[in-house]
Amino acid sequence: MSQTVMTLNEIHQYFIKGLYKQAVNDQVVDARLFIKAKIKLNPEQSLEIYRGSVIGGLIKALAEIYPAVKRCVGESFFNAMSNQYVASYPSRSNNLDHYGKFFPDFIENFKPLTDLGYLVDLAKLEWLWHTAFHALNEPEFNAQYLAMVDEEQYDEIIFNLRQSIHVFETAYPLKKIWQLNRGLLKLDRIDLNEGGGYLIVWRAKNFEMRIDLLQEHEYVLLCEMKKGLSLGAIFEKMMPKFNSEQINSGLSTAVKNSWISSFHLSSLLSGPNPSGVKALDTNDDIR
Repeated sequence: MSQTVMTLNEIHQYFIKGLYKQAVNDQVVDARLFIKAKIKLNPEQSLEIYRGSVIGGLIKALAEIYPAVKRCVGESFFNAMSNQYVASYPSRSNNLDHYGKFFPDFIENFKPLTDLGYLVDLAKLEWLWHTAFHALNEPEFNAQYLAMVDEEQYDEIIFNLRQSIHVFETAYPLKKIWQLNRGLLKLDRIDLNEGGGYLIVWRAKNFEMRIDLLQEHEYVLLCEMKKGLSLGAIFEKMMPKFNSEQINSGLSTAVKNSWISSFHLSSLLSGPNPSGVKALDTNDDIR
């Protein structure tokens, strides 16, 4: 490390890289250089205590977000795997609720788990559960606003889903796997070959968290809504496979369950919002 004068921010960045044993210019940063040890501890001892506290806190956060995954693989294996994840994905936020987003991707590429495809989907489901729980609270949708729309403008309606709504397609009986490993289902075994389906992870009233099965037409409808398509465009895309009765039934279910937060008309994107609620954020992709 050169003897050049460093700013406080540079010292902080170098220390963090050293904490996670990361390199700068192909050389691992020695975080001990930034530690003034107490009398009874040398810099190495002080660093290991601090590193253990930080990494231990991140592993604990992962265990709280992914309890079903932890139960599947066992505590020792989970901790060892999480330790490798932390080394590859250091925390970049002071809020641990933001940590662990890439854990499903890490599991997918983790060689000891190559043959456990369901575990990747289980991790994805648990992350969606976590993000749904922490989503912003939104006002209740007032369906009476729909009565204000002229029939000729129905095709222009764009429905906005709640931020806590996530839909998910899986090849495995994922809800049963999740329930079993959360202690909510008593079974000796689950047949992974019984097939998967479509799930919705969402937060209902009073912060009640739910994972429910969807019909295919409901799943497709919610995906198209999330893309910000107008009702007319949704019907046009879905009609080759689903009839109007199925699509209307899916709309009724979405309104009944408060999956919709608001709506606006495509012709009024630059004008007033008839629902009185902010428009859809199309960057919030459904996973």
